[in-house]
Amino acid sequence: MRPMLALKKIILPEWVTDEVRIGQEFTSEADRMGVAIKLSCRQVAEGTGGPFGAVVCDLDTGRVIGIGVNQVTNSCWSGAHAEFIAWTMAQETMNSYDLGCGNSVGLYSSAQPCVSCWGGVFWTGITRLVYAATKRDVEQYAGFDEGPLPNDWKESLVKRGVSVQGELLREDAVVALKEYGRLGGECYNANNLEAE
Repeated sequence: MRPMLALKKIILPEWVTDEVRIGQEFTSEADRMGVAIKLSCRQVAEGTGGPFGAVVCDLDTGRVIGIGVNQVTNSCWSGAHAEFIAWTMAQETMNSYDLGCGNSVGLYSSAQPCVSCWGGVFWTGITRLVYAATKRDVEQYAGFDEGPLPNDWKESLVKRGVSVQGELLREDAVVALKEYGRLGGECYNANNLEAE
């Protein structure tokens, strides 16, 4: 019998459960976004990765089904963005790759999705995307290259049944980005920003 190949698991920092737990309920969108922003701020304060946080919630109950913080540098996996981790955890929680199968599910992210996370949303079944800081904020204050999103990125999601709301609690989210930049936090792939 041939040995199985295995991918390493992403393990979130221990402090994450101080801020939020699977099953916890948040009734308002502002509260859900507040959690994502708290995760991003704590991430910077703890020095445990990039300044991004995300939660996935059942929209009917407000129950948290997925939690994520950026773990790219800690895991050496370029896909370990907060959003990817949050929706992967949600898929595990729901035991389905299709989060929208009979559910209304929202992704709350401390920042507008980069090109990778935007593309990933199409395949998750997420039915609502809410973000705080903008692409420009992330690039300007933290120095990340967020990639070439098309001009109609929001409309593309809406056409596929994903409602989009931006800049909810944006000023709060920008605090973590500015602090990360001030501290000289690592920006993977940052050299591509100047090429655009």
